[in-house]
Amino acid sequence: MELLWETNKHDNDIFCAKLPSLWVFSSENHDSCWRTKGIVSAGIFKDLPEFKDRLYPDTGFGPGFPGFGYPPADAKELRSYFPYGGDSGPLSDGKRYAAPAHYEAWKDLWHRYFNDRAEINFS
Repeated sequence: MELLWETNKHDNDIFCAKLPSLWVFSSENHDSCWRTKGIVSAGIFKDLPEFKDRLYPDTGFGPGFPGFGYPPADAKELRSYFPYGGDSGPLSDGKRYAAPAHYEAWKDLWHRYFNDRAEINFS
């Protein structure tokens, strides 16, 4: 479970689940896989006592697609990596959230996504 946490904690950025549902990072294929990873991993962590209260970084940079993402592992000074200055991206609210909040945010996004697609007759 620790490996799953380490490979998901940066990509699962709560601000992304609060964006308009039809807003796409990279391609729709990549975006759908990444959104699925967000809700499934948060769904697992929210029910595990040793993970449910851990806080995600929630940096406001998203899943690491072009123009977003977290700094490379070898970055020496984080503040110099982020073009916005400071330790968070432009869409962060400055707070950090645990898995139950992430799960609810992703669940809400998926409900909005399917409703919005049906509303505009996307197939």
